[in-house]
Amino acid sequence: MLRAGRTIGTRLFAATGVAGLVFLGSLLVALGGLRSGQKTFQSYAEDSAPELLMYTQLYANGLQTGQAIRNIVLDPSNPKAFQNYESAQKEFNATLQTGLALTADTPQRQQALREIRQQWEQLIRMQEPIRDRTLDQAAAVALLNKEATPTWRSIKDRLLTLIKQQEQIMGGIKADSMKTQDRALRLALGVGLLAGALGTALLFLAIRSLQRRLGDLDAAMAGLASGKGDLTRRLQVTGADEICAIAEKANTLTEFYQRFFQRLGLHSQGVASGSTQLSATADSLSGTARQLDTLTQTTRANAEGMSKAMSALASSLDEVSALAEASRGHSMASDQAIQHGITTGQDTARAMDDISHASAEMIKAVSVIQDIARQTNLLSLNAAIEAAKAGQLGKGFAVVADEVRKLAERSAHATNQINQLIIATDEALGKGTVTVEATTKALQQIQSHMSETVRTAAQIGIAAADQSRISREVGSLVGQVSEDVARNASASHHLSATVTEVAGTAGELSRIAESIRTEVAMFRV
Repeated sequence: MLRAGRTIGTRLFAATGVAGLVFLGSLLVALGGLRSGQKTFQSYAEDSAPELLMYTQLYANGLQTGQAIRNIVLDPSNPKAFQNYESAQKEFNATLQTGLALTADTPQRQQALREIRQQWEQLIRMQEPIRDRTLDQAAAVALLNKEATPTWRSIKDRLLTLIKQQEQIMGGIKADSMKTQDRALRLALGVGLLAGALGTALLFLAIRSLQRRLGDLDAAMAGLASGKGDLTRRLQVTGADEICAIAEKANTLTEFYQRFFQRLGLHSQGVASGSTQLSATADSLSGTARQLDTLTQTTRANAEGMSKAMSALASSLDEVSALAEASRGHSMASDQAIQHGITTGQDTARAMDDISHASAEMIKAVSVIQDIARQTNLLSLNAAIEAAKAGQLGKGFAVVADEVRKLAERSAHATNQINQLIIATDEALGKGTVTVEATTKALQQIQSHMSETVRTAAQIGIAAADQSRISREVGSLVGQVSEDVARNASASHHLSATVTEVAGTAGELSRIAESIRTEVAMFRV
């Protein structure tokens, strides 16, 4: 039972190590196949593809050169045709040089490119008269059809043959690459499946072994956890893995509970005896605590009533103080308003004096205007007399003199009205001055009375504040007394509750002690 010579981690590592090694082998095989396929693809991309592209570019450049020379024949005055011909010819030569460098390690294809170059140079020489415009259009067409076109067809056939050969070579390389990758994939898949199956089998065997040993440990622990187990029983341990270590700890725990229940049985008897004595004492204390709680509650109610009365008195004094302060504030505001009225009345009296002086000056000015109007009237009369003497020549001047006379009369009438208004204003100012002086004296008397009122309100506020402060001090003392009584009441109430709880706890302890004796008796210790 519970035998093992290695740790669980070592056994699991041994079970999965073989599968891991096999899987690593399959991974190496797959990497080898991918490496081979990479080399094949590199050969395909770096060697074969550029050569095929070179043949294709030669074919395209040749076609462009033929098309450009035909455009020259059809339209010798088109400079674009000559530019296209020169550009296509240069690109063909540059591509041919690149091809000779690419085929340096293949003498057969390099020989074919040299022959193509010879034919190309021959073709270019044939077309020089057309390019130089030394032939007419009919001769140029005949040269193209009889000599240039057959030469180009020979070059084209050679290029198409080389393109077809290169495509066949690339197809073979591609097929080899696909075969290599498929073979590596199948081999890696097979080895991976083998590694998975082997690892699963080994892991299943290891887990089955662990399940059997854990089942033995579970059966042993179930007997201990049933509540009626044998605490003298110990698990047999042989080995050094983790499950054996757990079994050793379980044996240590069983031994601890054995000693614990032995001590618990002894202590439960002492608790039962002490709880009986504690219950009797608690009953005696409970009666005394109830009497003390009743007296304390009565005292607390009286103290709270006194505290509320003092609080109400303090609130009333605060209101009196606030009203006195408000009255003083209103009185001061009224005093300031009266002072402002006195100052305004004095300013009004001075303004009336100034208006009276201004009216006198206006009367003088009106007198001057009246004198000017009388003189103007006399002048207009003299002017009318002189105009009458002048006869026909003085008619216009007579009209002006008449208008001046009318203006002088209107000025005299206006100055009379202004003079009457000034006299009426002066009389009103005299009455207003008397009224303002009487009002100012009355305001001064009211101000003296308001000053007395402000001083009285201030004295009332000070007295009310002192009474409020004294009532707060008394209320604070009453509050402290109330708090002390409340604390005593709370303490007595808690004492009564605690005594009752102690009595209940004593009974509960007696029942618990009996229950502990019953539970301990279920174990074999």
